[in-house]
Amino acid sequence: MNLIRTVCLAGSAFYALLFIIQAAEHRPVIWESVAGVAVIAFLTIISFRAGEEELHRGEMILIWVCIILFAVYALLRAGGIR
Repeated sequence: MNLIRTVCLAGSAFYALLFIIQAAEHRPVIWESVAGVAVIAFLTIISFRAGEEELHRGEMILIWVCIILFAVYALLRAGGIR
C-alpha cells in the first residue's frame, strides 16, 4: 500500500470517528453524521480501486475544488453574507 492510500485510510477513519462522536453527543445531527460517514467511506473505497494516474488526477481535482470553494467562501464573507 502506498503512502497516499495509507494517509487516506487513516484520515477517513479519523473523520468517521469524529462523525460518530458528534452523532452520539448531539442526536439531532445523526442523519448528517450517517451521510458524512457514507461519503467518507465511498471516497476511501474509490481511492483503493483507482490506479495511480486516476488517483493523482482525482487528488488534483479535489485540491482545486477546495481552493475554489474557500475563495468563494471568502468572497461571500467579505460581501457581508453569513
